[in-house]
Amino acid sequence: MLPNAQIKTVSPAVKISSGYTTSTNGNGNGSDALSGRGLAHRKWTLAQRIAHAADVAMGVTQLDLSQGQLCSIFHVTPGALRAEIKARNGNGREEVLADAKTYLREIVDEVGLNTTMDLLSEIDTQLQE
Repeated sequence: MLPNAQIKTVSPAVKISSGYTTSTNGNGNGSDALSGRGLAHRKWTLAQRIAHAADVAMGVTQLDLSQGQLCSIFHVTPGALRAEIKARNGNGREEVLADAKTYLREIVDEVGLNTTMDLLSEIDTQLQE
């Protein structure tokens, strides 16, 4: 813990309201999200760094970390992170296919396989037009 004597004033970039600190220009654009990409290069005073850290800790500000920072924090390689992101970019395609299979099975159970195949053929023809 730092003694209070070292923190003289809160900088103009930080407003104190109702006991919470809120950044007015954390990214320079007035956004409530703080980008981690240039975090190490910011020329913040100690008071500003403490205020922004408290904002993130209390959920007042969202911290968007770069992939490199995430790799460092979670001790994973950039390649492994990219591979996982790439695998997830199917936007849940596996779940959609599983749901479609379940729904199609219900249709087959209700109207029969031949009728279902006729309906799928009809839909296919419509899509090709």
